[in-house]
Amino acid sequence: DTDLIKIYVSANISNWIHTMLKTKNEICALLSLTPDGLNKLIQKDKKFPRPIKFGTSRQSHAYFDIQEVIEWVESKKAEREEV
Repeated sequence: DTDLIKIYVSANISNWIHTMLKTKNEICALLSLTPDGLNKLIQKDKKFPRPIKFGTSRQSHAYFDIQEVIEWVESKKAEREEV
């Protein structure tokens, strides 16, 4: 029974990670940007969420927390309304 619980918990954590963390390409598609456009946005806008890397290598995959990206979009909407 404990093995089944471990498998269930592991699967749920994996699903949560895939739901919460998005690749650079997924964020590009979400924001209608090219990869180069996203890089420029990250450089220009210091408030844009930084990617999370799961390794020290330059080639390690980088992921974005979708909730942070959503909050950034909401802050941009609020700025628009203030003008």
